[in-house]
Amino acid sequence: MRLLISFAALFLSVVLLQLSTGGVGPLDALSGLALDFTTAQIGLLGSAHFVGFFIGCWFAPRLMGTIGHSRAFAAFTAAGAIGLLAHMLVIDPYAWALMRVASGLCVAGCYTVIEAWLQAKVTNETRGRAMGIYRVVDMGASLAAQLLISVLAPASYVSYNLLALLCCAALLPLTLSRLREPETPEAPPAYAPCCSSPARHWRQRACWSRRSLARPSVWSGPSMANRSALPWTRSQAFSQSSFWAGPWRNTR
Repeated sequence: MRLLISFAALFLSVVLLQLSTGGVGPLDALSGLALDFTTAQIGLLGSAHFVGFFIGCWFAPRLMGTIGHSRAFAAFTAAGAIGLLAHMLVIDPYAWALMRVASGLCVAGCYTVIEAWLQAKVTNETRGRAMGIYRVVDMGASLAAQLLISVLAPASYVSYNLLALLCCAALLPLTLSRLREPETPEAPPAYAPCCSSPARHWRQRACWSRRSLARPSVWSGPSMANRSALPWTRSQAFSQSSFWAGPWRNTR
């Protein structure tokens, strides 16, 4: 219990961030269908997210090593909020793809900061419990984010503004916490010296992002629901399927 309380601010930031970034994927798919985007254009939005994700995997340790954990978290959160708020300003699939790059950058950057913060504060005796609680909080918020789809109207200012508000709110627990920030780590070089070849370098980065790439139903669920003539208020059931299947997949 003491361990949970000590990281309560970090975990609350995780919940708010996941509610925001976890809901934008299926909301974009439903909004694209409502705005008559083609299936290829809707797929481009998901691909653009992971372009930003890979950029964030590379950039986050370098930014964190330059300006520290809190400022890096604030910068990545701002990028995500800007991407969300700009959606309804320009109704164009290719402009939305650029905004999704910003959301992918936000996800990779913020989670790099949070996990680096946790790893710097835990000991060998508490690491397993701390990371276990963190994963439960993370997955629970991811599941709750899919439930938001039933109350967020597609292609609506209000829907995207609500997600942007949640993204901004993720700043509050971390910045107002009395938990002392870890020491600023040394920024790694542009090319990680631990990788003996470029191929191994990118294979490692692909492994780091497998958690996000392993859930295609988050993106395809809304489109499948629409083709099955289900109302958008029930499309979250398709998006949730990968979360229920996750524990069974991991036991194999």
